[in-house]
Amino acid sequence: MEEQYKKIFTEKDESEVGEKHVPVVELVGDAIKVNVGKVEHPSESGHFIQWIEILDGDISLARVYLTPFMKPEAAFTVKENPENLKVRIFCNLHGTFQYG
Repeated sequence: MEEQYKKIFTEKDESEVGEKHVPVVELVGDAIKVNVGKVEHPSESGHFIQWIEILDGDISLARVYLTPFMKPEAAFTVKENPENLKVRIFCNLHGTFQYG
């Protein structure tokens, strides 16, 4: 999949977020695997990914909530690949980012 993303909301300067917020998406069989960051995002008490969500267009299909110290990744099982796959992640410091 082409790795394109856009920043939806952030109060921080783009230089502060770098490659740690890019949702990296991989389709493996009937699973959509998401890792947050080309360089893995930190997961500590003051800075972590709060959730990862997959969507088909504007329709939310599933969301996984994370807590500090959890690896910033998720796998979603789907019956059919979404026609208009989007992945959103939310960083507690830098806001929401979207793939797709």
